[in-house]
Amino acid sequence: MLPNVDFTGNNTYQDISQGASSFDRARNMQGTVNVTKVTSAHTLRGGIDLRQAQRLRSAGGNPSGQLTFTNEFTRQASDTTQLTPSNLGLTMAAFMLGVPSTTVATIQREYSYRNQYFGTFAQDSWRMNENLTVNLGLRMEWENGIREDDNAMVTDFDPQATLSISDAAEAAYARSPLAQLPASQFRVRGGPIYATAAGQDGRSWRPQTLFMPRVSAAYKLGEKTVAKFGYGMFYDTLNAADYTANNLGYNSTTTNTNSTDFGQTFGVSLADPFPIRTGGTRFLEPTNDTLGVNSGIGQALNTQNQNHEHARLQRWRIGVQREVAANLSVELAYDGLTVFL
Repeated sequence: MLPNVDFTGNNTYQDISQGASSFDRARNMQGTVNVTKVTSAHTLRGGIDLRQAQRLRSAGGNPSGQLTFTNEFTRQASDTTQLTPSNLGLTMAAFMLGVPSTTVATIQREYSYRNQYFGTFAQDSWRMNENLTVNLGLRMEWENGIREDDNAMVTDFDPQATLSISDAAEAAYARSPLAQLPASQFRVRGGPIYATAAGQDGRSWRPQTLFMPRVSAAYKLGEKTVAKFGYGMFYDTLNAADYTANNLGYNSTTTNTNSTDFGQTFGVSLADPFPIRTGGTRFLEPTNDTLGVNSGIGQALNTQNQNHEHARLQRWRIGVQREVAANLSVELAYDGLTVFL
């Protein structure tokens, strides 16, 4: 695709190209089998539920590059507090001169996440007598952690990991420590753990087996009134269709600033928007998982909690239903719930 040419701060000139637009595609596949058997006063039900959730995230960004043109090199003075320049004309002049302010190129990859789910249940509807029916049930669910097809993600955090900067940072602090924190207590530790690290199975969190009891009853009071009660426990699903991983290291962005001396010298041009860098490459390549716990040094870091728990919900209902006409009934009920996050 064409590089994205961006005229910053100016709505008069139409930008060229828009870079790559990433997309998300979620897919859930499910298969169920349910059976019912009626015997005497019991109606027995059971079944199994198999699912696989998947999320595909395509690459985006600016793989062909983004060239940003401003009035930085075409305005009258560098001090914009004294002379406020317009963007009109000046950004186009920079474009015609071939002097972008910055050039940016991104390298991104496609990610595919998926996880598995298994559920089963058994239920007995027992008509104990002509006035009372009781339902007893138990559901069991097992959900596996989420995995990326190529293990291209961070799955955990090691708070005790020694980093490449640990010794130097601690030594520098020891030379001038704060009174509130002695040098002996100052530690620079902790780093991300990748899905490919030793001892990891590539999963975002450990699988859980969840048990959910259900009970309800209906009691007939006379010919026109029924009292009802029900209770059930439910767990949230943590499926891959609604999951965004930390892909630290698997994407990269190359940013070139054209000039640091107000245009006296230039580092890039339209003829060579990404000049050869130290090391002989034009673009910063993704480090993937090669830096291990040292990935992300000097920047904010968000990592997974492998002991992540499913949210639990308890629900109950108490009600009374009354027939007031041949085709009309009225019900008064109270619903309650408790959420455990």
